[in-house]
Amino acid sequence: MAHDDTEGALVTEVLETYSSPNRPGLGDQKRDNTLNQSEISQWVSSLNDKYAISKDTEKFLRALMLLWNDFLEPSHSIVQEMGHPEASYIHGMMHRREGDFGNAKYWFRRAYPLENQGQFDSLVEKYTLELGETISGVWDPAGFVDRCQADMNNPKSEKIQVAEFMAISHYVISNN
Repeated sequence: MAHDDTEGALVTEVLETYSSPNRPGLGDQKRDNTLNQSEISQWVSSLNDKYAISKDTEKFLRALMLLWNDFLEPSHSIVQEMGHPEASYIHGMMHRREGDFGNAKYWFRRAYPLENQGQFDSLVEKYTLELGETISGVWDPAGFVDRCQADMNNPKSEKIQVAEFMAISHYVISNN
């Protein structure tokens, strides 16, 4: 997508979906009051209608929204079929949430480095700070896997996970 006002509007609209206090946990627990799969499809279609997003961006955002709303397997099905580093990154997020920590690290290794790694690292840092948290040094998704594995109920890690969703969403919009 071109770097213009349209991209900024799309990023803003997508990031607003992550502002809900009903955030996903670090594990695979299913929450109440999430969007169902039909509502997610309608949301993605509405983005396409407004912004004419690419097929890859559409798939990435659908996979991320499914993952955000606790539909791990449907999210997995989408990213597993894609050959992009961004898909591998989302794949790693999904396996981390399901508690398959070794597999999560495998997919993060496959994702790295992203084509614009510096941009992604800056986005993670930016959104983490906006949510009132900090990360030490450069973003390390494998280190975050270890942090989650050590304490799956850490509210600070949950906020960092939200920042990660925001960063990868922004990144795929900007780079696809």
